[in-house]
Formats: sequence, structure tokens, C-alpha cells
Amino acid sequence: MDEFAKTLLMFPVLECITLTSKNRVWYWSDTFRAALDDRLNLPTVKEIHFVGGKDFPFALLDVCEHVENLLLSGSTFGVEGRLCDSTPSVEVPRIIH
Repeated sequence: MDEFAKTLLMFPVLECITLTSKNRVWYWSDTFRAALDDRLNLPTVKEIHFVGGKDFPFALLDVCEHVENLLLSGSTFGVEGRLCDSTPSVEVPRIIH
């Protein structure tokens, strides 16, 4: 993941980021997490897709004010303390204030 973090930072203009968790668990090194935070904060990123597992770091989305479409897909995403076991995907449109 640390090597891919260097590659990720080589893309200064991204419009969509899609990540899939391996083994249905979200875990990133500090180096990859910092690179991902940086890329998610790009004003060009309009869509984010996470195909996933449990223990998703929702705080990661705090910097994504410019994102218009967020797709959380998977049977184990937690929403407000509940698991979305019956819903294969949860699409959350971004509300602009």
C-alpha cells in the first residue's frame, strides 16, 4: 500500500475514486491513508465509491465537501450504529448547504 500511495499522489486531477476492501475489512497504512486523504481533498473529485467491509473509517469523508456522489456498496457498512445487511448498496447523494 505504501508503494501505491506514491503512485496515487502522481495524479493531480482525479474525478472519481473507487476502493474495494480486501477480506471485507478496511485497513490502510498511515502513508496510504495520508495519500488518500490528500487525493480525496482534491476539488476535482466528484464521485467516491467504496465497495466494502466493516469498520469503515467514516471520518475519511469529512474533507469531501465537493463530492457530489458517494456510493457505499457491501453488506456490512454500518449506518448510525446499524448494519446494512439487507441492502447490497447504499447511495448517499451529497447535500450542498
